[in-house]
Amino acid sequence: MNFVHGRRIARQRTSGAVSGALLEAFPRLMATSDEQEPAYRDADFTGPIAATWKEASILHALVKRLKPKTVVEIGSASGWTAAHMRAAMPQDGHLICVDPFIETARGLVKEGSQAAANRLYENMERAGFPDGWGLHMQPSPYVLDRVAEFLGKFEFVFVDGWHSDGQPARDVEGALAEAAEGCVFALHDMHMTDVADAGMLLANKGYHYHRFNTRHNLAIFVPNTWPENGPQKFPKWWLPFQRDVNTIMVQA
Repeated sequence: MNFVHGRRIARQRTSGAVSGALLEAFPRLMATSDEQEPAYRDADFTGPIAATWKEASILHALVKRLKPKTVVEIGSASGWTAAHMRAAMPQDGHLICVDPFIETARGLVKEGSQAAANRLYENMERAGFPDGWGLHMQPSPYVLDRVAEFLGKFEFVFVDGWHSDGQPARDVEGALAEAAEGCVFALHDMHMTDVADAGMLLANKGYHYHRFNTRHNLAIFVPNTWPENGPQKFPKWWLPFQRDVNTIMVQA
């Protein structure tokens, strides 16, 4: 699909006030297909595929309800989901993006793309976030201890990096070592084996999870301080968040 057609589809199929506004801050973001809920990618870089607008909007709604001061995103690409999460964070919160920019359509390369990193910075500034966030171009999980030294313990972690070779589980293990009590995780592409294995790792540690019926099977994982028996025992943010998700999911 060429850029002109892909950009037109992105504009036609992106709904929601937040996603619609942010799309204009990402002038090279295009749809990858004509589907009703298309994925997106930056027209100038091969490899990473961004979340759909519904998935990005669910992350925005979740962060808005959780109000975390410290958020880590593993795998940021052009910043589509990062911008959604930063838009929902408290003013004194801080988001760290971890991405070495070594993913291409042919696999991983040894040297990261500074041009791709620059695109992330440009998009975030256009989106209205010149500060309140930062980028580490070293690979996860090896850089996460240094991120924690700067950021403090992680209160919310979104894992959407390399999806093969056991990498999602290594990302989760590294983030767990730096997670605050009550830290919530989100995993993208749960239909993929290695991502599902990372989800199983969290489940085996007592995390409860909810999987959304989105194109790429976004799922959230909440620690075992979240009781299973009855909605009245769920965290206070859960039911309002569910209402937010229902509103997102019924939009065309």
